[in-house]
Amino acid sequence: MQINLNILTENNHSSLLSKNVPTADNALLQYMQKVTQGTNNADTEDKKQQKLQHIVNKLKHGKKLTAQEMEFLRMNYPDEYQHALRIQKMAEMLENQLKHAKSKQEADSYIAAALNGIPDDDPDKECLVAAFNEISKEFHHSSAYHRLPDTPEEVKKQRKHNGDNGFERKADDDSGSDNSGDLMSWTPLQDIIDAAPTLELKG
Repeated sequence: MQINLNILTENNHSSLLSKNVPTADNALLQYMQKVTQGTNNADTEDKKQQKLQHIVNKLKHGKKLTAQEMEFLRMNYPDEYQHALRIQKMAEMLENQLKHAKSKQEADSYIAAALNGIPDDDPDKECLVAAFNEISKEFHHSSAYHRLPDTPEEVKKQRKHNGDNGFERKADDDSGSDNSGDLMSWTPLQDIIDAAPTLELKG
């Protein structure tokens, strides 16, 4: 009986742990550590999956991802990142075309060409169509679109438009604010320049 009591003393317990001899307490501690670590890993993975699903939903609704969301994909889901990068790049190409459109007709032709240019077997078709439609909606509600002449013929009657028209798509940060009215801000100086007569040299 005395021997059993001595085994449970502090010194002998520490000695057993140092020799990696399993005891009931040691085994329970190791088990709890594994359970805790497993739970933490599961929680982390679950949060990552939730964030991934949120980003995928944004892409399916044609929303522009933030830099932080793109970085999250790059660090955690490289395959999904490549798809998102392609979608964002193609959306930016259309956006840049619209920024330099000189008439409503020209802008609408860019949108139609982008939509018609997506192959049926494109793995990103759903997200690309959504992105192009969202850009189209934002552009048609912007001041940039409403200030454009209707046709190229009307452009020729007016002063030639140099540079872009100021259309810029904002990344959707889920703040719930509607920035569609601020896609272009014109200055009074720009209005004066637009209204000023131009000198045309005839050869």
